[in-house]
Amino acid sequence: MKRGILLLLTLLLLLPAASLADMDNDLLESTEGMLVYLDNDQINTIIRPEDQPFEGKVDMPYAYVRAYVDFVERPNDHATLMRLLIGLESEEPQYASELRVTVGGTTYCFPVETVISEYDMIYFEDYSVYFTDESLPMLKAIARAKSDTYAVTLLGEGELHMTLTLPGREIAALYDLYVDAGGTAQELTYLRETFPVTILK
Repeated sequence: MKRGILLLLTLLLLLPAASLADMDNDLLESTEGMLVYLDNDQINTIIRPEDQPFEGKVDMPYAYVRAYVDFVERPNDHATLMRLLIGLESEEPQYASELRVTVGGTTYCFPVETVISEYDMIYFEDYSVYFTDESLPMLKAIARAKSDTYAVTLLGEGELHMTLTLPGREIAALYDLYVDAGGTAQELTYLRETFPVTILK
């Protein structure tokens, strides 16, 4: 009985590592037009189309917003994930903790991973969300949508509204590439708690 339990625990520990092996990161990295570089943490690898960022408009004076949809190899999580990164440049920091994106009649609410820096009284804030099996349907919905413009809200010390242009054809191409590389075949359910989403309809 004890031997059986130990075997089961061993298999469970190996499961996330096996999911990374199933992912063809070489396909993502070798795709024409991709930039590949280490993140600031020197652990994760970012794979990003060179023709980004996507442009946006923000409801605040003297502020600029941009967006990226890319791939991030995360060895510590044993997975490669698609990511949405919102970059905000402004004179007033937002210190946001939540990002909401409305696609059609559905709003996806994410806690954000945040990097904030300041230079010459200008604040540069990067807000990242990672997609698991629960939240990837948002990207599928964008890929199929007739409109390329989406309402986005950052919630923190205040509430900041913006619109982002995310071209459906380009998001569809990235999603299809992720599928072809085995991204959706990874075991992502174990990352739901790490990268949660709340879906409001």
